[in-house]
Amino acid sequence: MELPKNLIQMGKPDRTHKIFVEDYIISYIKEWNRESDGQPAGIALYGQVYKESNYKYYFMSVSYTHLTLPT
Repeated sequence: MELPKNLIQMGKPDRTHKIFVEDYIISYIKEWNRESDGQPAGIALYGQVYKESNYKYYFMSVSYTHLTLPT
């Protein structure tokens, strides 16, 4: 399998699962974190899963954020 370019492996390495996130998402999350000023928030990552041999590869390429604003 040929891996997409501009990926960063996330999480603790595992024998059966590999999680990759496009580098622009990491940059976006860091910037978003700086701007959130400690407000509660959530983020969802979307992508594709591929299985090869005994491994599952998760490729995250889209993110969605939700800020909880004070009422």
